[in-house]
Amino acid sequence: MAVLRGSVELVLPICERPASKSTTLAKLLRWRSQSRHKASSISTALSELDGGPDSSELLTELEWLLDDAVESCVIHRPEKRKIQGWRHLKSALELEECGRGDRDDLDQERNDTLAGHGEIFLRASLEELEQGWKERIDRRRPFQYVTGSSHWRDLVLGVQEGVLIPRPETEQLIDLAAAAMDGNSELARGVWVDLGTGSGAIAIGMARLLDGRGSVIAVDASEVAIAVAEANARRYKLQDAVTLVKGSWLTPLRDEAGKLSGIVSNPPYIPSRNLGRLQAEVGKHEPMCALDGGDDGIDHLAEICQGACWALKSGGFLALETDGGEQAQTVAKILSDKPFEDIKVVKDFAEMSRFVTAFHT
Repeated sequence: MAVLRGSVELVLPICERPASKSTTLAKLLRWRSQSRHKASSISTALSELDGGPDSSELLTELEWLLDDAVESCVIHRPEKRKIQGWRHLKSALELEECGRGDRDDLDQERNDTLAGHGEIFLRASLEELEQGWKERIDRRRPFQYVTGSSHWRDLVLGVQEGVLIPRPETEQLIDLAAAAMDGNSELARGVWVDLGTGSGAIAIGMARLLDGRGSVIAVDASEVAIAVAEANARRYKLQDAVTLVKGSWLTPLRDEAGKLSGIVSNPPYIPSRNLGRLQAEVGKHEPMCALDGGDDGIDHLAEICQGACWALKSGGFLALETDGGEQAQTVAKILSDKPFEDIKVVKDFAEMSRFVTAFHT
């Protein structure tokens, strides 16, 4: 299901669609059993190949897909009743099947018995679920593109092909900005910029953090990203707090020279030579323009550092995500040769030197 926003066709996340499709409980359980079998057959092959998902991760994703897709089930016998959501349905079925636990492999006879007892109301047709799961396994299509959504901090964001899927480690950029505001409350009353906004995750996280005190400008060169980010801002009623601007990094913000309180960015930083070694979910499906950082992965980071010199006001805050390690140290060195102070390389939750922060002098 999609809606047109300008020239961009936006995919509506499965979890937000009306439950306009239906199937029998038996058919859904049969499909789930077949899908679990396919996921289990993967074992560790993909993780050994390129760090892809193993069977346990795929099985978890399958349950998440059903969480999104199943709105309710009406059981007709022995008495009619309605069960809301997949998790409650799954729990109820376990109780009804003599406490046998998680019955992942219902036999055909059991499926036939249930066939006349339950009607499932779905937010996506069983055919769409079948196709989506086939693409997840056979084409390594990212799970977030299959469901049309990505969980990030306390947000559920719409995502689709053409937009980078927000990563868990990027969540820490919001915490770094919050810490900077704790040290200087004046920063919270200014204008912040998210460069390369993609789905709008950072911009929306920042707008919620500012809570009406300041505002956010979200910049991206991709028309698809701008449309998706705008839709996500509206999803959280932040369309007045987040201004979307199409363009390359700070180029469209010359009028804001010397006025910005903060710049936060997760730019492309993967060295070009490493792109061919990426996990298939990333390298074959996510937008290359959001991944490729040039020969050493520094091209876009260096451009942002240069632009931040004229864009930030005195005391303004800069936070950048990097590929970590030596690259983070290189970015810190670039900033040390410019009008910045209190330059820090900050570790992520996996103890990798991931972020670089600094304040304009």
